[in-house]
Amino acid sequence: MDAWSTGRVALLGDAAWCPSPLTGQGTSLSLVGAYLLAGELAAAGGDHRVAYRRYEELLRAHVTKGQELPGGGISGFLPATRTAIRMRDATMRAMASRPLRGLATRLFFSHADGLALPEYAAAR
Repeated sequence: MDAWSTGRVALLGDAAWCPSPLTGQGTSLSLVGAYLLAGELAAAGGDHRVAYRRYEELLRAHVTKGQELPGGGISGFLPATRTAIRMRDATMRAMASRPLRGLATRLFFSHADGLALPEYAAAR
């Protein structure tokens, strides 16, 4: 979406940015989005226009990363032949094994890093 809000309505989570299901980022992006939106609404003192703009400024680049498909794209996860299906399954088992788990984490879950969350004042 070009903008995640209009008027007094703001979207977050899958309704706003729909990350790739192949990245496993949906829940974490939704939680981060909710945290930032609530924090910015509180910090803006009730001015939703300021809060919505800041929310999007803080989160847009991170969400864009979460929307990217992992290397190989969709074809790597939805192979068309029996041989390719067997190879995919064997690769997934191997990546989940202890020796390769760290590599799999760096390759597929590194999008979760790189966003410094601001600390907001406690609500009173």
